[in-house]
Amino acid sequence: MYKKLEHLDCYREGTRQSIVRDYDLQLLIYARLLNEKTKHSDAHDKLTNKYYEFLCVNKENKNIQKIITCGSGAGEHLIKLADLKRPQLFNPLMSEGDCGGGNGTNTSNRMWDPLAKELYNAIRWLICCWDTIPYGKLLDIKKGLEDYYYNECKIRRIKY
Repeated sequence: MYKKLEHLDCYREGTRQSIVRDYDLQLLIYARLLNEKTKHSDAHDKLTNKYYEFLCVNKENKNIQKIITCGSGAGEHLIKLADLKRPQLFNPLMSEGDCGGGNGTNTSNRMWDPLAKELYNAIRWLICCWDTIPYGKLLDIKKGLEDYYYNECKIRRIKY
């Protein structure tokens, strides 16, 4: 379920422009850090409040995948450069109605299948609390839940 990916330095604007030129970016999560937790930003900072996490897939070789963890400045710049949807913050400690999609989708206004929503939130909890980067089948399930949130959740997704 966990894959160790190399991080991409995203410190300067020119570096972020190169990243978007060379990689397809997928926003994995935009989340609030739990109390007392910190993360290292690939833009050379210590994150203590909120963070973005992006999966970067090389445009020429899809087998080359890297990760970016960053704060609001670099994260918002990458979203703009890659023309991604503006995310809503996922706060793992807020009630379901108070937390947004955290990955470019607004999940709070959708009529989710209840089991699909529960599985989706469980995946986001893994990302936040276990510091997990979803890949492979787990990433496919997460993406499928975002796209088909209204469908009844299949048992094979839950078992995985």
